[in-house]
Amino acid sequence: MLTLEGEATKVEAVAISPDGRHLVARQWAARGSGVWLWSLASPTAGAIELTGGPVVGFLPDGRLVVAGDRVLVANPDAPHKGAVRFAVSEPISAVLPDGRLLSVPDATASPATLALGTLVPGGVRVEARLTLPRAAGREPKVAVSPDGERVALGVLLPTSHGLSRSAVWLYSLASGERVGELDALTGGLPALAWSPDGRYVAGVLGAKLVVWSTEDGKSRGELTAGGTRLFRGPRFHPSGRFLAAGGANLDGGVYCWNVGTWEELIGYRWPVGPVTCVNFSPDGTLAATGGEKGRILVWDVDG
Repeated sequence: MLTLEGEATKVEAVAISPDGRHLVARQWAARGSGVWLWSLASPTAGAIELTGGPVVGFLPDGRLVVAGDRVLVANPDAPHKGAVRFAVSEPISAVLPDGRLLSVPDATASPATLALGTLVPGGVRVEARLTLPRAAGREPKVAVSPDGERVALGVLLPTSHGLSRSAVWLYSLASGERVGELDALTGGLPALAWSPDGRYVAGVLGAKLVVWSTEDGKSRGELTAGGTRLFRGPRFHPSGRFLAAGGANLDGGVYCWNVGTWEELIGYRWPVGPVTCVNFSPDGTLAATGGEKGRILVWDVDG
């Protein structure tokens, strides 16, 4: 296990390069999100601070992307040498595992359209668009299926007995039509994640972790582990064998469940406090997690 000490602020996202040699993290800062890059081969060398935006990730060819309304594309071995920077008209919201860039606007705009594109020299070429319903809310929660054909979109439903309710609607990117709906449940919906085979969507409602089948739309129930029901940052392992999420309670920890049975497999009580995010390297050999106080832990999944 490797411990990285960032700024003493909340770690909002972590990503590991395809070759497992670098980690990039986004942390909260008073002046906005800050981005730091570590070499996992030489972690004592310290982190390199980068600018470009609040979104971080790696392309399949290993290049680093830091994005928002501006985009930085760089070689992580020498991020300040030969880096490419350019502005975009639609701010980037996520770097997908296949290297495409996702833009998700404020859905209260009219009309609000999600855009999915690829990097081209000096810009982003939009390949698909999806008009978002107003029910997506001001900060839409979106997850693109691994095959790139569907979008899972969190929507806000009318309150019931004073309680907020959410559902997940599935859309076809090719047609723009709604092609499915997952069970509505109580709570706001801050996070969504697809399984690699596209059969399941995991989500956090409030702090409850639930899983839906995309085949019948039914919820598989609320997941528990390690004596807690409070979770953040669900992420399926690239193999599809298990689902991981961070404990949002004071003890934190990272917990894993068997996909299919949804029984707890293992819990890591890493000393990061309440966990804010979890991620895997593209090949699934490494995992990383970040906490509310700036500590990041990296470990060998099979170790």
